[in-house]
Formats: sequence, structure tokens, C-alpha cells
Amino acid sequence: MALKSRHIGNMPLEEASLGLRVFIAVKSYTSTGGALPRSVRNNANCLVLWRSKNIKESKLISEEMAGSVSPDKFMEVYDFIIEDENTHTMTFVDLHPKPNHPSMFRKKCTEFVVDV
Repeated sequence: MALKSRHIGNMPLEEASLGLRVFIAVKSYTSTGGALPRSVRNNANCLVLWRSKNIKESKLISEEMAGSVSPDKFMEVYDFIIEDENTHTMTFVDLHPKPNHPSMFRKKCTEFVVDV
């Protein structure tokens, strides 16, 4: 379901599929078991990240985002957002932003981060 979600819900008369939004919450981005498989990570439309102390994991995430943004820029924006002292602050990354969105990055889903 996670990989075929956008193709579910075929309409009659050869119209485009309605699709299905799948939200997956995990405590760890990668691990030997119970985390996100690479095939799911590669098909994600959005990614929401909270504060993490795992530098290796943050580096991996930045490298996997390289098709959309350079690893250095990703880490610069992530670090800027996570510096906020509010413990609920998170980084929202839209991997397919709409043309009218000023940035693919948001702080707390509502504040676009344009220049860091």
C-alpha cells in the first residue's frame, strides 16, 4: 500500500487515479528492524523531522534528499529550524512543492523557510 498508494482508486473512463495518502510515523529513520525501508523512503512526498541526536542518521537523510536539495543546504536549513528552543519544533520537507510555494522547507508546517 505504501508503494502503490498514488495508483489506488482508479476512476471510470480512464481518468487519473484518486490516490491515497499514507502517513507513516517511525521513531527511527533507519535501523536493523522496524524502521522505514529504503523503498518507502525513496517514494515519500513529504518528510517531517524532529530533533535528533544521531548525526549519522541526519547525514544519511541529507544525502537521500540530494535529488531535491544539496546535503549541505538541507543540513543548514534543518539546523536553523531545530535551533528553536520549543521542544515541538519540527522540520517539514515537501519533496514536491507546489509552484506557488516559496520553499520546500517549513518550520512547524506553517512557516516557510526561504533564506537561511
